[in-house]
Amino acid sequence: MNSDLVQAIWPLLLSIVLPILVMLACRLTVERWWPIAPARKSRKGMNIVSFLIWFSTQIAFAPGTVLLGTLLANRLGGGFIVLPSHGWALVGGFLAYFLLMDLLEFLYHRAQHSIPWLWAVHSLHHSDPEFDATTSVLHHWLSPAIKSFAVTVPLGLVLKVPPIYLAIYSVLGYHAYFYHANLKISFGRFAWLLNAPSYHRLHHSASIEHFNCNYAASLPLFDVLSGTYRPARPGQWPAVGLEDGGHAKDVFDLLFWPVRGRLRGLTRSPTPGVNPGA
Repeated sequence: MNSDLVQAIWPLLLSIVLPILVMLACRLTVERWWPIAPARKSRKGMNIVSFLIWFSTQIAFAPGTVLLGTLLANRLGGGFIVLPSHGWALVGGFLAYFLLMDLLEFLYHRAQHSIPWLWAVHSLHHSDPEFDATTSVLHHWLSPAIKSFAVTVPLGLVLKVPPIYLAIYSVLGYHAYFYHANLKISFGRFAWLLNAPSYHRLHHSASIEHFNCNYAASLPLFDVLSGTYRPARPGQWPAVGLEDGGHAKDVFDLLFWPVRGRLRGLTRSPTPGVNPGA
């Protein structure tokens, strides 16, 4: 195969084909071996459609994509602290970068649950009434761009990040498919070490008693330090979704989730005998 063609398509394979294969592998293997709940019966394909919409918009607005935001800021002259890119110093530098990124992921996630307009966008992710590996890609298409300009672009203005850091961090990001999986795995007393399905399912719980907990991306340590740490009790696998049961029913909802109600109201035919101004 032509080398130029390989270079052109490998990002596409890594960004679309590989995630779908990973999600399919989870559905066909581990999520069948020890599931929390029966396999998804409704909304089949909706999360993948959401993922494809998300990816398409990131291609259209490439400078705003999450990790590319850091690279773009560096290319434009940002990054007065240069992270090492060779030898053993690279290992230490990447560990520091990973800890910083995970802290920023944690803080941004808390903001998504605290700031109303951010929650309006992020709530699509929490709307899935079933919980499996595909839930990890149920995000509104605006989410990555907002996150870029809130987190990774400012980071790139401060740190000069070698591309290899971004590549490794992207691969480690596949951990999200694990902790969203319909998989009966809990780390018990060691839940503070690494995010797992039992830990993150509690964050997605539809019960108000579980709100405001377990915001961590990879390291629950940040929940421990901030007081939002709540390990699941043995056998605790709560129902997930939004408290009001709302969820995306079609592509219209996926595209216009934050304002879907208002837009549907504008297009809905008035009910006979009802004053539209009432």
